[in-house]
Amino acid sequence: MKRRYDVLYAIGAVVSSPVLLFGLIRSGKWRTDWKGRFGKVPPLPADPRPTLLLHGVSVGEINATRELVARMGAPGSPPLRLVISATTNTGIDRARELYGDRYPVVRFPFDFSWMVRRFLDAVRPDLVALLELEVWPNLAQECRRRGIPLVVINGRLSDSSFGNYRWAKGLVRPMFRGLAAVAAQTEEYAQRFRDLGTPPERITVADTMKWDTGKLAGEVPGARELGEALGIDPERPLVVAGSTGPGEEELLLKGRPEGVQLLLVPRKPERFEEVARMVPGIVRRSQRPDGSGTSGADSTPGPQGGGGAPSDLFLLDTMGELTRAYGLADVAVVGRSFVPLGGSDPIEAIALGRPTVMGPHFDNFRAVVGAFQEGGGIRITPRPWEVITDLLERPDEARAMGERGREVIRRRQGATQRHAALLFRCLEERRGERPLEGDLPEGGKEGGSEGRTPRRRLRRWILPALGLYMVAGYLTTAFRRVEVQDTTAPTAPLPSMDGTLLSGVFSVHTDRSHDAVGTPEQVAEAAVSSGLDFVIVGDHPPDDRKPGWEFWEPRFLQGAFIEGGQELRAPDAGKVLAIAVDTTYRQWDGNLRSFVAMLLGEDATAFVVHGRGPRESERWIHPSVAGMRGWEVLDISEAARSRLRGPWSLYHLLTLAVGLPLGLGDEALLHLMRDGFDTPAAAAYDSLRMEGPLTATAGLNVHPKVPVGPFLFPSYGLFFRTLVCHAVASGPLPADPFEARGVLTDAFTTGNLFISAGRTRAAKGFRLAAMTDAMPAARPGAHQPALGRMSLRGGFAADPGARVVYRVLRGGKEVGWFLGPDLEWEVRFPGFYRVEVYTYSARVGNTFLRLRPWIFSNTLGLLGPGDGRR
Repeated sequence: MKRRYDVLYAIGAVVSSPVLLFGLIRSGKWRTDWKGRFGKVPPLPADPRPTLLLHGVSVGEINATRELVARMGAPGSPPLRLVISATTNTGIDRARELYGDRYPVVRFPFDFSWMVRRFLDAVRPDLVALLELEVWPNLAQECRRRGIPLVVINGRLSDSSFGNYRWAKGLVRPMFRGLAAVAAQTEEYAQRFRDLGTPPERITVADTMKWDTGKLAGEVPGARELGEALGIDPERPLVVAGSTGPGEEELLLKGRPEGVQLLLVPRKPERFEEVARMVPGIVRRSQRPDGSGTSGADSTPGPQGGGGAPSDLFLLDTMGELTRAYGLADVAVVGRSFVPLGGSDPIEAIALGRPTVMGPHFDNFRAVVGAFQEGGGIRITPRPWEVITDLLERPDEARAMGERGREVIRRRQGATQRHAALLFRCLEERRGERPLEGDLPEGGKEGGSEGRTPRRRLRRWILPALGLYMVAGYLTTAFRRVEVQDTTAPTAPLPSMDGTLLSGVFSVHTDRSHDAVGTPEQVAEAAVSSGLDFVIVGDHPPDDRKPGWEFWEPRFLQGAFIEGGQELRAPDAGKVLAIAVDTTYRQWDGNLRSFVAMLLGEDATAFVVHGRGPRESERWIHPSVAGMRGWEVLDISEAARSRLRGPWSLYHLLTLAVGLPLGLGDEALLHLMRDGFDTPAAAAYDSLRMEGPLTATAGLNVHPKVPVGPFLFPSYGLFFRTLVCHAVASGPLPADPFEARGVLTDAFTTGNLFISAGRTRAAKGFRLAAMTDAMPAARPGAHQPALGRMSLRGGFAADPGARVVYRVLRGGKEVGWFLGPDLEWEVRFPGFYRVEVYTYSARVGNTFLRLRPWIFSNTLGLLGPGDGRR
């Protein structure tokens, strides 16, 4: 199918449009060259020389081309016309700054086939060279059709990129197989290109050209002027933190020693304002281009840790001056490495002889950092100020370290020459060749009538086909057939509540976790608006703690009880959500038994989370849950994954994408979770529950990632209305937070609890018990002997507001379906019983329209001889 990539891109654009729109508005990137992105580039004039299109995505890749462009255009080199392209706004700006006066600079288009054709018609390259990876299927296909060699230089495939490509190997293999040549940075990257289909004879290992971009100089032109403009004191030490990412500025601000100046250089310009707000009065380059203006020394100081006036803190909020900043540094810190963002390139700072410090997360630069580590030219640490202070106190060692790093660069230089030779060889092989006459429509333009007809046909059928797919997707989820039994009027009264019902949610992440942005106040606001009494936060501090992580004591915010739990990794078992644990660790040194002993010693309440979740590394793999008080039986991602992996996954993604901006996101989530109770996690819970008391909980695992004004995307409220736990406590929550924690954890321990999927307020009227002589004999969470003739009695204290049908299970196996509105079913055998409540819209015989899971009860353990033993 020639247009399969276009169809996939179109679907992806529709699905991701809400996220993309919010991101464009938030970052200001909607102000861009949309014509260029759509492939509308002014045609380049005819030129007898062969044309080389050199493409880099953004600033880093464009900077890496400087030595290569100099060699390709040097006097005496074979004649050629260079055209430079970039994808991002900052990349285009940097390319124009470096080459705009010498070479054409153009915007690289989106990878829709007609946009790529339009772009290639305008540029007419004889060779396309892509920096690092930027290979796209339609680009590769169109270059192959026109006979244009497509080459990857400075090639690398990061762990995440390689994993994604390998997952879609069937789609991308033709793209990699069609590459004319690959100059990989390392043998590891070369092997990854081979694994994805590039013929081995077309791959060479040429090292990275970035070794040649480092200027081995002690002084940087313009550095002194930059320091004077910012007001930096040359007599006091200066630390320059370059290419920093979220969370790293806080880390550096809090630990700064007295008297040490700090210059922050965020990697992305959209973060300049965010960093400036961290320290009111910080000196900003954009506001003092010539050294005039207010230093901000009298402003209110921000979070500085070590003290000092705000004039000790500087922000480089302009582009293209990082090298000058490094030229001023006594110690350089390379960012995006203290949080898991892959790291940044340290060569620029080390080439200037500056002692350089990085964090432990440098996956994207493993080979480069490894070479510096081997040569003693860099220091790696998760605690930067310890190393920086040591280097400032030992200037001789700092200078020696800088020289060792420069020596590594000297030994590794020469990759640019090898890349230039490869490109000249490819141009030589291409010389004299042109597209065959039949490759393009008549007149050499893609807009001929013959070229438009297939596209018109495709566009004519896309929307009808998508509409039919959506209708079929709805029908497959709308109807369900079950063998249902009619029920008679109950003889026993509905059991009373026997306590206070408290409603809340589990496993919520905030900005203490590196992959979320929410605050406790935003959690509390969403909880109150959703009618919740409590929220159990589950931030993960041990393995990937965010800088600035701190303990939370339980608190009441806006009337909601917020418990600051931790998501901990149990050794050789899986993950748990622990409440009232007052220590954190990076890795527990003992076994599971000692881990549980620690929890018991701290009087903690722990629940297994992600028990059978989508991520294999987080699943519970231990055969028992001894010492745990709960098991997460429903998780939104785990409950929905079967449908997201099936043929109707696109249908569900589209309903979510459309539902979210219309305020129907929670309805779309519930629609996706139609089979939410029939999950491996629920089956595992039924099995483990027979070994001893456990509480069934529902995990949201929600991580808001995008703030849009006062709103978060995705919002807490969206998930708080989807899966809710209802626990019967001894009474209302006391005003004291620690006493409230005790009441709540006691309620979890007794296990008189049920879960609702949507319709939270109506669910609060649900009642269930095992009855003997019209009196409650066992409630959910019980683990006690069966007492003579018993019946399961369930129903609602008020109108549930929907038609309901009950499903009864014994030992995790289905006993039967029973029509509501009430349930009374005789228990003939001992066992572990669970009741589920479903809602439906209409019924024809045993076929139900919109049969949806609603309520999941905790198990009633009615024990016979030999049952209930651990």
